[in-house]
Amino acid sequence: MFFEFAKKSRPFICKIQMPKIQLNKAGKDGLMDVIPLLWKQRELMFGLARRDIQVKYKQTFLGLVWMFLNPLLMALIFTFFFSQIIHFTQVKHGTIYVLSGYLGWYIFANTFQQCASVLKDSESIIEKIHIHRIVLVFSRCFSVSIEHFVFVLLVFLFGLFSGQIDLTNLWLLPFAYLFSSLTALGFVCFVAGISIFRKDFLQIVPHFIQIAIWMTPVFYAKEMLPQSFLWLLNLNPFVGFIEFWRYALYAEPLNWTSVLLHMSALFLFSLLSFRYFVKRERLYLEQL
Repeated sequence: MFFEFAKKSRPFICKIQMPKIQLNKAGKDGLMDVIPLLWKQRELMFGLARRDIQVKYKQTFLGLVWMFLNPLLMALIFTFFFSQIIHFTQVKHGTIYVLSGYLGWYIFANTFQQCASVLKDSESIIEKIHIHRIVLVFSRCFSVSIEHFVFVLLVFLFGLFSGQIDLTNLWLLPFAYLFSSLTALGFVCFVAGISIFRKDFLQIVPHFIQIAIWMTPVFYAKEMLPQSFLWLLNLNPFVGFIEFWRYALYAEPLNWTSVLLHMSALFLFSLLSFRYFVKRERLYLEQL
């Protein structure tokens, strides 16, 4: 009886099979294969960026007003402290000097923090949709760039009406913004690639930013440091793009040799990190 039942039910049992697992072919993509992919999926990136903004301000009382209010309050606080309480004798127009440096750092740090957590925040999307992880990173970068644009606009208007801004090198401002964002994306790709095996690297990100901001002349001028510390400051590649921001907004005298060396080092690091993250695409999928 058992053998007759097994024989009759064999076709039914054969139909109940586990679905085949399709491996993600995106992990085999090279660096030059991912760039056209980003262009093809640009509508998806913009849609995800719009969703991030809607989710962030959906349940707030003021809504999108916070997009203008946050940078405005930050600019007012800096203006008050560096015009009424703290006075720089080494530089002229201390308020716009600090604001221009902090603006470049804020764009880097905020992009780094927001994009570093996007992979963890979007695990449900990754499990349901066949999507390259780099698309999620760039979509988050686009969503935070709107807030950054508002901050840049407010600093520009403040400097324009206060007479502290120099319009000579203002055409370099888009290049400064682009470089800050690309540097942040490079650090994001590096951390995201390592965090496949070591999740605690994501916890290091805010501590790294807190330490690095005080090792970079954002709230102070290099002339305020003792001569014995200047060699250590010159080894910090972040000094290059901070000085580039100040050259664009403040027209601070610039050592082009030092700045180009710092910016070249950061650009090379970002390029290698981007390639490293692309090569780890398949490994990241297998960890989910």
